[in-house]
Amino acid sequence: MQASTITERIRRHPRFGELVRRRARLLMAERLRNLGKFTFVDIISDRLPWSRGTIQPLKPGA
Repeated sequence: MQASTITERIRRHPRFGELVRRRARLLMAERLRNLGKFTFVDIISDRLPWSRGTIQPLKPGA
């Protein structure tokens, strides 16, 4: 068998489409979870009173 024939047989298999859709949903859920975690940390860290004014300029008057 040639490689293209094997690939075509795999793509024609009924579970192949199901697995592709499942993987796409999983990746989208992971992206949304990571975006949510980043947003949560960003919002919380912005609201903390001790996070403001802690960075000092490198040069005076800058």
